[in-house]
Amino acid sequence: NNLFTLNGGVRYQYTENKIDDFIGYAQQRQIAAGKATSADAIPGGSVDYDNFLFNAGLLMHITERQQAWLNFSQGVELPDPGKYYGRGIYGAAVNGHLPLTKSVNVSDSKLEGVKVDSYELGWRFTGNNLRTQIAAYYSISDKSVVANKDLTISVVDDKRRIYGVEGAVDYLIPDTDWSTGVNFNVLKTESKVNGTWQKYDVKTASPSKATAYIGWAPDPWSLRVQSTTSFDVSDAQGYKVDGYTTVDLLGSYQLPVGTLSFSIENLFDRDYTTVWGQRAPLYYSPGYGPASLYDYKGRGRTFGL
Repeated sequence: NNLFTLNGGVRYQYTENKIDDFIGYAQQRQIAAGKATSADAIPGGSVDYDNFLFNAGLLMHITERQQAWLNFSQGVELPDPGKYYGRGIYGAAVNGHLPLTKSVNVSDSKLEGVKVDSYELGWRFTGNNLRTQIAAYYSISDKSVVANKDLTISVVDDKRRIYGVEGAVDYLIPDTDWSTGVNFNVLKTESKVNGTWQKYDVKTASPSKATAYIGWAPDPWSLRVQSTTSFDVSDAQGYKVDGYTTVDLLGSYQLPVGTLSFSIENLFDRDYTTVWGQRAPLYYSPGYGPASLYDYKGRGRTFGL
């Protein structure tokens, strides 16, 4: 059938993690500081995972220039084992030795993988001067990963979902060297807690983003001014990551051999704190220093050649 193209498949995924015996970080610091002479090790070990994962897609050829699609895919996310198994409870030192009383280790607490089902419905058009596409997507996982204050993680049975719309429009202005366009990704991340969907932790939830540009490309030059915006994102606990907008100038000149490229990033020298600079205090402060210690600023006006 020339109207539809159907594809599908199955993938077998096998993963093995090996963890060495290790002493807790805080206890290593005590030994280094001379407050203890030794400590029990948190047991290591190995653990493996195997999964059969399925995918399927349907592509509809509406016209020579238009297509629509519907896709389904499965995946498995394995959280960072170093952050999951890095927990041990130690008792008071006995003759300089720190005894281990309880721990999260490979034998007793297998790190669970997070299975994700993803769906996407989209449409695209490719014309002589106009190219555009838009897609709605939805993914849901059977578990969530929670970041703890001690920098470890826990895998909980709360479902997590990410859904949104992404798209792009590019337009070449006829009979000129000008072009313009925009692309965007508007999304929400939520977890199901006690039967109710609520905003996901801003330490890991991605913000919505949008980029708009205008370009001028008279041969052999190519110039482009683009604006990139990262939007605000907040969570159910009231924490918020503020958005910001930066403007960049990108250019190139075609030489007889090769291309000379140049740029001015953050053209207007915008003062802003990066997304990570706003997330880091939620991980590390106040236990590992004041919030100001992790206030990572974005780069100011930066010239590149």
